[in-house]
Amino acid sequence: MKKLMWLLPSLLILFCLTSCHHNEEPPVEVTLPIADIFIPATVTFDRSDTEFYEKCLEWDNKSLVVNSIEELPEDPLGSNDYFKKINFSKSTLLLYYSLHRLQYVTCKYYFLRNRIEQSYNLTIFLGIGNLLDENSTERRFTRFAVVVPKLPESANVSIGISYTSGYADWEDEK
Repeated sequence: MKKLMWLLPSLLILFCLTSCHHNEEPPVEVTLPIADIFIPATVTFDRSDTEFYEKCLEWDNKSLVVNSIEELPEDPLGSNDYFKKINFSKSTLLLYYSLHRLQYVTCKYYFLRNRIEQSYNLTIFLGIGNLLDENSTERRFTRFAVVVPKLPESANVSIGISYTSGYADWEDEK
């Protein structure tokens, strides 16, 4: 009986140790490198400039995957000569546009590959400062741009923004 009393707890411990979560499957999301980050380009303008405002409205919340110099857009902010220097045979340029009344004080990017959905996801984390007065006719238009390793032409890419309070210390969040 004493041997049985000793055997039962031993088997229980052995069972617990072998049932630990040893998952041999690869992770669902994999962090991918970002080769180059461009400072967000922002222009502040008055909404009474209806021509420029209409152009910005057309580009608001628009994301682009650029795989060649010929695909570079003619957006409201104009051409960026640095974009023309990208080696598109090895890299892809991801662009996102936003029309807003916010002041961005911090910007951080995360680029992931979702293995289940077979997609690439760029998330732009923005720390926001002041919001323009609701009666103000001022608006801001921002272009976000990053260069990543070459993506397939058929890649499913989504770009989104996540907002946080203004002056968050990104390093403390790790």
